Amino acid sequence: MAPRTLDTARSGPHNQPDGRRRCNRLNELAGHARPSSRAYAVQVRPAALAILVVCLALAGCDLSSDDGERSEPASSPYSYEARVIRGWLLALDRMDYSGAAYYFAPGAIIDQGDPYRLRDESAARVFNASLPCRADLIHLKHEVRTVLASFRLRRGPGGPCSGVVKVRYTIRDGKFTEWRQLPSEEPPAGDPA
Repeated sequence: MAPRTLDTARSGPHNQPDGRRRCNRLNELAGHARPSSRAYAVQVRPAALAILVVCLALAGCDLSSDDGERSEPASSPYSYEARVIRGWLLALDRMDYSGAAYYFAPGAIIDQGDPYRLRDESAARVFNASLPCRADLIHLKHEVRTVLASFRLRRGPGGPCSGVVKVRYTIRDGKFTEWRQLPSEEPPAGDPA
């Protein structure tokens, strides 16, 4: 038997990978010309795109570019944002202020009525250590570019605490770039007796 040359090794349908050979045979049976590898790639992309769109639709993703001020329903307690916030709360509960500072991006905005920026990790440690109360995350609401978290306050280093406080977060890459505490909602004044 004569040794095969490079040209003869490439020729013929039996020397192609199984998947490509089957595809070529199916195209021949369907009456299509044998596609080039470039045409084959173009033929696969619409099918892959269709599958991707169906998967995203089933997952509930919104592909629209609506930048309105709509709010989405309450978030899962296991969402990315909830896990980041809970990680920060856990560090505070352990009085691990360096660990809590990790959750703040350099230059993060802090707003408790008088906004300022945390210039570095040291400033983030000081901010976290200054919080007088501890808190439990009780509600999370996704907004267009932010997350609104509601916390039930409890005893902390500053003594007894109670009530509910809301903080609006902007979270990027697992870090708070904005931490804005909303003003407390005062109960409506009662009618005079």
